[in-house]
Amino acid sequence: CLSDLDKNLENYETALERLSRLAEALPENTRVEVLLEMADLARFKLRDIGRAINILLPIRHMKNPSLEHLQHIAQLYIESGDTLRAAEVFDQAIQVASGQDNLAELNYRLGYLYETVLRNPRLAVQKYNQSLEHIPANDKAFTAVERILREQKDWEALEYNYRIMIVRSKDLPVGRRVELWRKLAELYHHYLEQPENGVMAYEVIESLEPGRPDDYAMLTELYAQNPDTRDKAIGRLHAVLLKQEKPL
Repeated sequence: CLSDLDKNLENYETALERLSRLAEALPENTRVEVLLEMADLARFKLRDIGRAINILLPIRHMKNPSLEHLQHIAQLYIESGDTLRAAEVFDQAIQVASGQDNLAELNYRLGYLYETVLRNPRLAVQKYNQSLEHIPANDKAFTAVERILREQKDWEALEYNYRIMIVRSKDLPVGRRVELWRKLAELYHHYLEQPENGVMAYEVIESLEPGRPDDYAMLTELYAQNPDTRDKAIGRLHAVLLKQEKPL
């Protein structure tokens, strides 16, 4: 077609004008490919990423925009430095996406954008948690939640997120659940100063993974700090002594 001839002659503006007229005449379902071609011309030949974005904006307002095309627009916004608009498009992409993997990844990417560029830790934690709702085993998302809340020293929020994650982890390997309970127990012991909750957490840890000396010692210490449970601490210490004295 004539636009191809213009491109071969490096008449890119003329090619864009021809393609624009063609796009206006096409039905929505076939117009997208022409818009993508125009955007590539603007981006790679004219080196104008802002113009490429503007060419693709009608896709956002179509009846059924595809996830792939919305992600493409969001990426262009990121490359242009307009990360706030990129976040808006990612939100739109989440609305049209299906499948747990897609939804988990999109929410994670949006959370990462909020955390690292837009500097909005509250929304970052929200999006990371939404990612985890779709894929609880998404360790990178929960690591990000922990990092943000520890940096903020928001121990109450961190406790809440550990508890939510423990609920999500019911189908994860026992080792992962124990790790979460241990972090929660340490949080109660070192930061929240809630020894009774610390006892509860270490009791769960012992039920899931019995026999670890460090956990046994910590729970014994916590029992000893409370007059109501001091007898338990004494009984546990006696059990250790008996085990040590028992001949092989």
